[in-house]
Amino acid sequence: MGVEARFWVDEITTRAYNPDHTSVTLRAAGRGEGNKSWAQATPTGTIEMTITNPAAAQFFKDNQGKDVAITFTPVDMEPKSSQHG
Repeated sequence: MGVEARFWVDEITTRAYNPDHTSVTLRAAGRGEGNKSWAQATPTGTIEMTITNPAAAQFFKDNQGKDVAITFTPVDMEPKSSQHG
């Protein structure tokens, strides 16, 4: 099972000393009638990331000032064992 969260893309920064790194700041979505119930459940929150994947960085650049949805799901960090029959 996952949990969906809505954030808006607030800030995008590319550093002169390392243009391959793009910093992105997302803030909890609470603007507008469509996010009213989300704002009650998550009134505040911030996610900050540094991205080195050009396609991912472009996604956030294309959506700056817009709302995005993120689905959080558990990650199994245990190595998969091979099954021998």
